[in-house]
Amino acid sequence: MCDGNPKIFVAEIEHLVVGYVHATKYDLLYANSMVNIMGLAVLEEYRHNGIATKLMDSVEEWAKNIGADAIRLTSGKKQEESHKFYSSIGFEKKKEQINFAKKLRLE
Repeated sequence: MCDGNPKIFVAEIEHLVVGYVHATKYDLLYANSMVNIMGLAVLEEYRHNGIATKLMDSVEEWAKNIGADAIRLTSGKKQEESHKFYSSIGFEKKKEQINFAKKLRLE
């Protein structure tokens, strides 16, 4: 695809995937294009070594290359360590929301 949507960046150490970030282009009718972070994870024993920052740097570079104006993400209310990380790399808390979902398949 021309926009590279979706994009998954991985961090490997000695052929072991220790982290990933999943991002998608997010087009809106009422605002300029953004990139949406769908997931970010680093194995616990590899945290606090700059891996998540490097993954997010990769997303930021990709977002700039595709002409996105911003990167957005949501994080669970109780994910305080994650919130500190996001703030440390330049993200700002914008608003609190209530998340709605509707199941489409019966299980």
